[in-house]
Amino acid sequence: MADVGQRLTGCIASVRALSTLPEHRRPDAEATAFDEFRSALVPARKDRSLLESHAAEDMVSVLQLIVRRAAQRTMLKGRAKECLGILFSSHVWLQAAQSQSDLVLSLSELLADRPELLELLDTPAGAREPEATRFPSAAVEDIGDAEQRLASGKNIMASFAYQFPLDSLSDKIDVATDGFMRVFQAVTRLSTIAGKAPAGKLAFLDQYSTEDWANVMRFLLSMYESGVRKAYNERIKFVVDKLRDLCQTFRAVAEQPCWGPLGGRSAVAREASAAGPAAAGRPAAVKPQTPVVIWIDFKREAYMTSELRTTAGLILRGFHDDEQSSTFEPPAEWVKCVAEYAEDASTRLDVVVMNKKHLSMIGEISQLCRGSQAAPKFVVCTRSALAPADLQAVTAEDVACVSRWQEASELALQEVSR
Repeated sequence: MADVGQRLTGCIASVRALSTLPEHRRPDAEATAFDEFRSALVPARKDRSLLESHAAEDMVSVLQLIVRRAAQRTMLKGRAKECLGILFSSHVWLQAAQSQSDLVLSLSELLADRPELLELLDTPAGAREPEATRFPSAAVEDIGDAEQRLASGKNIMASFAYQFPLDSLSDKIDVATDGFMRVFQAVTRLSTIAGKAPAGKLAFLDQYSTEDWANVMRFLLSMYESGVRKAYNERIKFVVDKLRDLCQTFRAVAEQPCWGPLGGRSAVAREASAAGPAAAGRPAAVKPQTPVVIWIDFKREAYMTSELRTTAGLILRGFHDDEQSSTFEPPAEWVKCVAEYAEDASTRLDVVVMNKKHLSMIGEISQLCRGSQAAPKFVVCTRSALAPADLQAVTAEDVACVSRWQEASELALQEVSR
């Protein structure tokens, strides 16, 4: 454990030293410092004394770095929240987080979907009561909050007829995802206090009928199988398994085999069953990967009129950079989408179509795919030829240049069919 403590101390010293670096060296150094700190923090969480033997100003510097990295790279938000979840178990780190109003504001924005951490951040560290004294009154408040979140999340699901939308050109996917997140937050809260809550306070779950829970399962299954929000699949399974433990009516619905990968037994039992053939010496079936094409263009019509939209067995995800449009999504969302598909074993990012102005993204996209799959084919749609200097970040065979949307669609189909 001494080695773990020394490693964590060294990482915090590296964070402290960031402020002394020249501006041009700081971005790379911050990326390295964050990765190394996170790697050192995970084993250190077993001994709280290792977390608390640091200067308050160093803790503030670490927290500021976590916030910056999450803001700079959307795909790092999950890792940032993981770090904060560990650090907030210490009242000393909480005091450091609460010491500066601008830091509190930044942390609150980052933790908007983590109510249990927001609650810690909002409560003065020195005023927190021991866990045993907080119940039952605090538990009743938590249950009330969870009940409201569950009801509002279910209402959003109902507004989509309990089917996760696939319209990437409007805000429907984001609204539907918000509905799921409300249910997820409610179930997370309930699962943490279920054993401490006053008797009968979870009975509101049984007020939902079999039909109500079947509708929720319909939504969860359609979201799980949509291929649009793959990063949420583990959370969906968490919701199903925890609700199965908390509510007998839900359990009876969820154990029906009609729910495919979410139905039947618990997730642990399903995974053990899935591993059975391989464990018995028989090769497990390999599920085919679904090919994905991501199209980035100034004009939405580029991908809206493409034959890729109606090609069976293919996921087409389109983005445009017309900031005046109501359907505009910032580049951070483009990168997040690439990361989700690249990390998902059930999908294969085959092609990225873009304009010449987006060439600077090729290096970042290739980096995101490294380690999980081969870099995709890049198809650049431009009326002017690409100069050698334009391709310095990639090899020539990585990129094809076309002048028409139709040509881009044809090349993408050829690549997908390989």
